[in-house]
Amino acid sequence: MSIIDTIPASEGQGAGDVITLRMYFLDHEPPHIHAIKGEAESILSLDGDEIAMTCPAADKVVPMPDNTLFVTFDNGVTKLYDAKPLADSGCKYEGAEIFRELLNDDALFNAAKLSPCGCAVIWDDGTDLAIEEIWENGLPIRPAPVLLWRHL
Repeated sequence: MSIIDTIPASEGQGAGDVITLRMYFLDHEPPHIHAIKGEAESILSLDGDEIAMTCPAADKVVPMPDNTLFVTFDNGVTKLYDAKPLADSGCKYEGAEIFRELLNDDALFNAAKLSPCGCAVIWDDGTDLAIEEIWENGLPIRPAPVLLWRHL
């Protein structure tokens, strides 16, 4: 549920000259926008200052059964995030209805991908989820111990 505005390229400019402005659902404070041009992304507070993310960026997202997301961060941490509470009827977030629709469409949910900077999970219908939400509320997944077998 982002607010999106795309500034189109002028005549004679390429697609890489398009700038997209986004605000992600459940993103961190202070209020800010993401300015995206190609693979580059800047995060700007509403007073115009550039700000840093409050958590590591995500490297990979894998949609899992039962509306969960398996997310690996650039610092090596992996978390499992249950998206179902976002759609609960008692959910405190205004975007609950949008998430109900997303979670009822397996094909759409399974098409989850990361934004260019790894700061949000995004879907083709425009729904998005700030990576900070997953960082703060996802369950840490510890690597399984590796068993070394010695052949006698």
